[in-house]
Amino acid sequence: NYTGTIVERQSIEGNWTGPGENGNFVLEYDDRHTIPSSLATVSGTYSTTDEFDNPDGTLTISGSGSVSGSDSTGCIYGGNVQIIDSRYNVYRLNVTASNCGEANGAYTGLGAYDPSDSTLTFQVESADFILTDEIAKI
Repeated sequence: NYTGTIVERQSIEGNWTGPGENGNFVLEYDDRHTIPSSLATVSGTYSTTDEFDNPDGTLTISGSGSVSGSDSTGCIYGGNVQIIDSRYNVYRLNVTASNCGEANGAYTGLGAYDPSDSTLTFQVESADFILTDEIAKI
């Protein structure tokens, strides 16, 4: 059961109850989705990191949206980034991983760019894996 208040372009606040549980939540509006998307904005070379945040590779997005890269484990990445709607900060990602053992395959998903720290946050999935990450331009 949920109750709450929505203030457009500001917040969503509320309470929830369930069998033996209850709580409250506050979601604040973030206008970064209104930043126009462009391949020029996301093009560049990004540093990838391992699970301990140590640099372990690079991923390059060209001005035309082509993706290429590799990491220290020998994985090789290729694919593309596409504009979905240039009015919004959301990108479609299509990436293929090879030389990665069981993680080989085609991955698709979405990403968003944060110009305040030059990072691309994304989530992609294959038939067997889901990857959520943030990579920074170098």
